[in-house]
Formats: sequence, C-alpha cells, structure tokens
Amino acid sequence: MTRLKRKLSTEIFIVGGTHETTSDVSAANIKENIAQLLRKAKTLTPTITVSSVLSSKRRANPDRRADVNMKMKEACKEVDVKFVDNDANFTFRNGAADDAAFQRDGLHLSESGVGRFLLNLSLPEQSPKHNKRQHQQQHRHVSNATNHD
Repeated sequence: MTRLKRKLSTEIFIVGGTHETTSDVSAANIKENIAQLLRKAKTLTPTITVSSVLSSKRRANPDRRADVNMKMKEACKEVDVKFVDNDANFTFRNGAADDAAFQRDGLHLSESGVGRFLLNLSLPEQSPKHNKRQHQQQHRHVSNATNHD
C-alpha cells in the first residue's frame, strides 16, 4: 500500500488553519509539530507546498497569526519545503481581512477568494530580491485574474 501511495502522491498541499491561531499550543510547539508533519509528508513525495494561515474576521488575532505563520515558515525552511505566504492577498495594509475574499461567515473563502488562493499557490517562489513594486504588480495580477470569474 505504501508503494501505491508513493506513486499516486505527486504533490501535497498543507494549509495552516485558523485553529492554530486560537489554541493554547505555543508557536514553538506548532513549529515542531509542523516540521514533524512535513518530514513524514516528504516520505510520500518531495513536492510539498505549505500555505500560511489566512486572515479571517471570525478569528482575528493578527499578532498570533503572524507568529504562527513565522514558525510555519521556519519549519518549512528547516525541512526544505516551499512556503507560500498568502497574507498580502487576503488582508489590507492595516491587517484587516479583505471581506471580498471571504464568505459571509468571515472564515471560509468566497469563490473569488478561492481563485486568489489557488493562483497564489501556483506562482513561482520569489527571490530574496523581491521588492515592493513587484509584490504590488503580482497582487494586482491575482486580484484581476480572480475578478474575471
């Protein structure tokens, strides 16, 4: 059965959940738990993408979310896995969630939010020289692509 799974698993996507932003588990423990999960996932496929915890109106604790995302990013670097920070596509500069990206419940993505999310996951990783202007152009591209659904 393991051989079958290895042949079928070409890419794994892991999305950080908002539960991590409200739990009593320390960010350091979350990092270790994520790293352990990623090591196990790498036994199934070398192609793994981890998405940051998205903002939401229902579980709005931007400081905790930023801390959890930072630890997730560190775990990804440690295990050599791609990390996608989706924050810029779902929040304004002040950290407030973009209502258009979420359903009325303020937690689940709307159709356009799903489009943004999927497009952002498919974009190539940015080099360390990625500047603010490039980020703004990328964000406009993602927003425009999802508004034409």
